[in-house]
Amino acid sequence: MNDQLLLGTPVAFLIGNNFLLKSMNERGSYHFNRVSPVQTATFLRNNLSYIVNEVYQMNFNQLLNKKRIEVVIKKLNAKDDWDKLSLSGISQEVGFKSRTTFIKAFKSNMGMTPSKYINSLS
Repeated sequence: MNDQLLLGTPVAFLIGNNFLLKSMNERGSYHFNRVSPVQTATFLRNNLSYIVNEVYQMNFNQLLNKKRIEVVIKKLNAKDDWDKLSLSGISQEVGFKSRTTFIKAFKSNMGMTPSKYINSLS
């Protein structure tokens, strides 16, 4: 996996765009004169999932959680008063719905719990 390859970058866009066009051509989806928003959304969701899996070698939720953890690390290292927030507060700031999911994702990405990481900064 290439950590420098981010969603929204030209390379990720080209990979995604190429796959999307190839899929449309192979499946002939442009032949249908009535493509519903639901069909389009399903097509895009499935293809986005495929692109994330191929480019990042992880599923969309894993990628999202990784990016959230990167924000937490950056904020904690920048001394932006995030070290004064509770774990629930930190998890909510970056979009986790549950403190438990945040702790599991943090440990999976960093190899230690958020509490241990915060203590290591002192």
